[in-house]
Amino acid sequence: MTTPPCWPETAGPPDLSSIPLARLTLDRDFVAHLANQKKARAGYSRQVIQKDTKVLLGDPADYPQAMVDAICLAVRELPEVKGLYLRLMSRPGESQPSYLVVVDHCGEQDTVFRTIADAARPHLGGRFVDMVPFDSDFGRTAVKDTKPFFSRS
Repeated sequence: MTTPPCWPETAGPPDLSSIPLARLTLDRDFVAHLANQKKARAGYSRQVIQKDTKVLLGDPADYPQAMVDAICLAVRELPEVKGLYLRLMSRPGESQPSYLVVVDHCGEQDTVFRTIADAARPHLGGRFVDMVPFDSDFGRTAVKDTKPFFSRS
């Protein structure tokens, strides 16, 4: 048997038989939460919010101009993006509100959303950015009486 270099040549692998093991049961919701956290750290993840979930929407008190500028610069290269709207969204159980970008677009949603997430990431200041398509009921309702921060003419 070859001893891995991390163990002393004479010791060999440690005997784990005397270490007590704990049994841990994780429910599906917690496993899904962990998977979403892992994806969020990697950048872009897709989540489905239940239809009757109550959210509070508003406008950011401290407008994230650097984030908005970065997003606008990134989507100029995507002709399928017609407009972008910014709101602040608070969901039950979250410690702080996230930015909500409502995206008026046609074409491949994953590419558009990933481009926006990548552009926003360096400017989030500890917040998350959520995105929804404008053509959804929630998207249209969220931006009623709101002007877009990006509009393709």
